[in-house]
Amino acid sequence: MNAFVAYFLKTAVTLAVFYLFYRFFLRKETFFRFNRYYFLGSIVIALLIPLFDVSFLLPAKESLPVLVIPKGYMTFQQAVVTPLVAPVPVQEYRDPWAWVRVIYLAGVAFFLLRLLWQVGTLAVRIRRAEVRRISGLKIVPDAKVKSPFSFFSWIFVHPDQLAEGDLEEVILHEQEHIRQHHSWDLLLVELLTVFQWPNPFAWLINRSVKETHEYLADRAVLDQGIPLEKYQRTLISFVLGAGNPALITPLNFSLNQKRILMMKKMKSSNGKKWWSLILLPVILMLAMAFSGPGENDGARIEKQKDQTFVVSGRVIDSETGDPVPGVNILVRGEDHGTVSDLSGNFTLKVNRETIPLTFVLNGYEETEKTLQSGKKQVILIKRKDGTAPPPGANHVQTSKKSPLILLDGKEIGTEEMKNLDHDKIAGIEVLKGERAVKRYGEKGRDGVIVITSTEKDQTYKLSGQVLDDATGKPLQGVSVVIVNTSVGAMTGPEGRFTLNTDKPEAEIAFSFVGYQTVRQKVKTGEPVSVRLKKGIIRLDLKDVKAQREPVSRPASGKADDEIFFVVEDVPHFPGELPALKKYLAGHVKYPPK
Repeated sequence: MNAFVAYFLKTAVTLAVFYLFYRFFLRKETFFRFNRYYFLGSIVIALLIPLFDVSFLLPAKESLPVLVIPKGYMTFQQAVVTPLVAPVPVQEYRDPWAWVRVIYLAGVAFFLLRLLWQVGTLAVRIRRAEVRRISGLKIVPDAKVKSPFSFFSWIFVHPDQLAEGDLEEVILHEQEHIRQHHSWDLLLVELLTVFQWPNPFAWLINRSVKETHEYLADRAVLDQGIPLEKYQRTLISFVLGAGNPALITPLNFSLNQKRILMMKKMKSSNGKKWWSLILLPVILMLAMAFSGPGENDGARIEKQKDQTFVVSGRVIDSETGDPVPGVNILVRGEDHGTVSDLSGNFTLKVNRETIPLTFVLNGYEETEKTLQSGKKQVILIKRKDGTAPPPGANHVQTSKKSPLILLDGKEIGTEEMKNLDHDKIAGIEVLKGERAVKRYGEKGRDGVIVITSTEKDQTYKLSGQVLDDATGKPLQGVSVVIVNTSVGAMTGPEGRFTLNTDKPEAEIAFSFVGYQTVRQKVKTGEPVSVRLKKGIIRLDLKDVKAQREPVSRPASGKADDEIFFVVEDVPHFPGELPALKKYLAGHVKYPPK
């Protein structure tokens, strides 16, 4: 699972748990200050708890011990035969969650821009207004204000309300918002809804925080001796106000029966706050669930950097094919490495699966190659011009001799061998003396270098379908043969065929009784559709001349005896042509290659 998606879901679940606890245990109680810090703490915990790993509290899984066998790796590598893998057509991968990501990011962008726009709009309104100071408070007269509200240290009111002067309760209410720094709470919950906008619990927490702010401000105003009825009448006078930014809480926010009842309700017993201790084991269980198996894959991947991998290979002289001992093999950019042995083999422990190595030996050009753990590879190094072979290397080639070089059984030259791609070389075998002559005759007198590529004996699949050109229907029993080979097949009931070959591309001949033969090139991984046209073979007889051949007479010796050649119709196959096609398809097979 994507790390961000996992973090998002964990945060959403934690927010849901905290809100549901508030809904069932704290919503009807009057300890508003506690509720305010409860929500702030819930947001912080929800954002941080997915980042903590408490998997050490979970029971450890028993793992099997690993047995390390010295030099066993090299023996194993030499015994493994690289499997033949037929190339598979590359298909375009389409991420099914791409549209979900686009929709989520679009929502984040929308709500974030909306928040920035509202903050910028309020800042512009403050700059353009003639801010007044009343009792040390900054009052912003604004004709767009329907219901008074505060924004950090500024209080927005309508100019008409300011002229009437009956703002004692309003100023006390908004002053309490400023004193308790409620604007910072609102900024936090608005950022939370930007991040968690698809989560309905984030919006419920947003509204609950604003309600709690109003309860706190109402309680502070009433505690200063303002009569309850008078204060309620002041709130009701602003009941029609609407259209305020999300970042502020207007005086008439959530002005409903519940808010009126909260003003009259007696303070709840502090003992009920102890119910919140139930959340401690809940938080611990959430942390353990989020740290369960499979959730720390990213951390485990990072720890793999400290694991040990083994790369191995064999260093070969690119001109003679002999193993080269004493080659310094260094990890590029680091200060550790190894040296090839007398057979040119080397093994090196590294901390990455793929590692760039540098091969250095006096008299040879410096060679760089990236090796992969788990694959024993051949590295060809080129001797510098005019340099004698290094001591310890048994070279076949001399200045006057040239070995026989075979690539997958085909003879090639020295220059062609030098230009071979190292990654496509599966192995190199060097034959000398009588052994070379015995296998390859006089051509092997100067030695033989047998190179096996990774492409040798690789199997490719060529497939397609044969159709009637006129009707478009599949043709069964069509002969499908690779030109100049004995590899072939017949089409099945759906007109389809499949051929196995050692080449990724081949020319195929398609022939069928009553149809014109077609030749077409077919590539592996690219199924083709071949259409055969019906045709009649006609003989051009204009150049054919009659010629009488001497005929032996019958034993009777009569001169007038004649010989008759009777030509009859060819007997029809039972069931006509469809039955014949079916019989041939099921009984006629080409010999294996």
